[in-house]
Formats: sequence, structure tokens, C-alpha cells
Amino acid sequence: MPNHDINASDHLVNFEQAVEIKSNLDSGMSSVLVQKDSEKDELFIGIYLSPNVVELLSNDCPIERLSNQNLNAYTVLVEELSHFHLIIQRGLSKLPISQLELEWQGEVDKLLFSAIRLRHQCGEAHYLHLARKLYDEAKIIAEDTERYWEATRYAARLWYDLITHQDGIDDPGNSKVLRAILGELYELPWQSKLDRITQVKHAA
Repeated sequence: MPNHDINASDHLVNFEQAVEIKSNLDSGMSSVLVQKDSEKDELFIGIYLSPNVVELLSNDCPIERLSNQNLNAYTVLVEELSHFHLIIQRGLSKLPISQLELEWQGEVDKLLFSAIRLRHQCGEAHYLHLARKLYDEAKIIAEDTERYWEATRYAARLWYDLITHQDGIDDPGNSKVLRAILGELYELPWQSKLDRITQVKHAA
């Protein structure tokens, strides 16, 4: 699970700092940036949030009220934080991680944290509405669209199976069922994750 001793806000970088790590970075694309110093055996991780995302989060705070208008900005933030913590977790555990697994975890976390927000704000998680907005209506603009679509497809499969077949998840922030399933998946290597995803509905 994420290491809560490491504060992601301490790793926020501006665009000038970000391009020192990734020279071809698009200023409009939020990203987690990793720089490895092999000689010192150190890893620097920076989180860059695009100006439009920061502006939306500031002017229409999703913590106060999550809506269709600020959902995209909120899920961008969740996704980058998801990437950040999974990279840290795998680095501390000396375990490998693939780009596909990283993107998949981000897609899973986007729906989870959005559902937690909605449940807190209006009493319902609105899983199906979120799944349709985040997965069925997804528009992917990236260099490697195939990988992003694959991650989205696997995340959608997991969540639709959970929503359809699993009881005890109506309160996502306090569900022992969700915590057990998602916590187990978080620790597994990618191939084991795929095997486990196919078993979720049968475990319900």
C-alpha cells in the first residue's frame, strides 16, 4: 500500500524544473517524472501538474464539491499521486514495475477516490456514473494510446465486476471488502493482478 510517511506535496515541481528531467515535456500534460542517479543509487521523483489542472482545482475545488466540471482535473491529480506512490512503494520494495501496471493502478484509483468523494458529499458513491464517465467516455491523447486503452480496459473490467457482483462496497472509504480486494491487488505483480481480476466476481 502507499507509503504515507512520504509527502507527495514535497515533490511538486514547476515546468522549468520538470523539463530538466524530461526535455520534451508538454506544459499542458501533467506527469510524474523520475530521475535516477546510478552512482549515488538515488531516485528523484517529481510531480508536475499542468497550469490548467491547477487552475481548475483552485477555482472549483473538488474536495468541496466534485462535479462533471471538475472531475477531469481531480482524476488527473489522483492519477499522478497514484503513479507517485506506486513508484515509491516498488522502489522501497526493490520490485519492478511496468508502465502498463502504473497506468492501470491510476485508472483504478481514479474511480475509487472519486467514489469516496461523492459518498462523503452526497451520500452515494455513484459507481456506475463514474465508470461510464471515466471508462466508457474516455478520450486518450497520448503517444502510446494502446497501452492507455489496455490499462483502461482492465480497470473497467475490475470495477464493473465489483459494482455488479460485490456486496458491501457502497461506502468505498470504509468498505472492508474493497480494502481487502484492492489492497491485495496493490501488492501483486502484474501477471498475478490479471489472474486475480478474472476471479473477483467469482469471489463475491
